[in-house]
Amino acid sequence: MKESTVRLSRQDFKKLGSTKRAQSSFFFMAYTQPIPGFLGKVAVVVSKKVAPKSVDRHLLKRRVMHALRVLPKRNYSVVVTAKNGSAHLQYSDILKELTALLSRV
Repeated sequence: MKESTVRLSRQDFKKLGSTKRAQSSFFFMAYTQPIPGFLGKVAVVVSKKVAPKSVDRHLLKRRVMHALRVLPKRNYSVVVTAKNGSAHLQYSDILKELTALLSRV
């Protein structure tokens, strides 16, 4: 059976509480300590300023979600926000950026 990452819903954003933050040149990551019922949930945010076309926004979201599935599992919830310029990254570059961010956590 294929293992998947559980996504945070919009209602879950309010329940996250205080977050710790890390950022790189292309991504901003907010993460929380383990919360009962929210173990390992992930959200990816890509604004229209980063990628004006919806096709590009969804492609970037899928690439980030896949990279988070491949990386070692963590026991906290993560919200990844894309910055300007991240829409043009290749998957391997996204994986390197997220690996570097998660190593700071």
